[in-house]
Amino acid sequence: MQYKKHILIVDDEEMILRLQEQFLNRLGYQVTCHSNSIKALKQIELNPNSFDLLIIDLFMPNLSGYELSESILKIQPNIPIIISTGFDRFLVEEKLKNLNVTDILSKPLTLNMLENKLRQVFDNQFNYC
Repeated sequence: MQYKKHILIVDDEEMILRLQEQFLNRLGYQVTCHSNSIKALKQIELNPNSFDLLIIDLFMPNLSGYELSESILKIQPNIPIIISTGFDRFLVEEKLKNLNVTDILSKPLTLNMLENKLRQVFDNQFNYC
């Protein structure tokens, strides 16, 4: 039996969260979703090795994508994190370089965008921001 990659999606917009979940399920990934960044962080704290990759929205209430990524990378420094944002990639890229996140995806996300990015990440063909 082949191991299914487990992806955590954190986004405060329920519609976007469910759409990404559907895309990733279609691609064969195991998916856990959180619309609350604090609850997502608590789950990582309780089970730091339970996910293979995280997709985190940049701007959320409670903990922003910056803050959440920073906290998670202290717990699990090698986990790939993809930041998703509706803002121009170049506006946020410099700040994210300091966090050492894996990459940035611009919203709206498509199935092809997610599939290509995940293939790059899981094939270790990515460069950190």
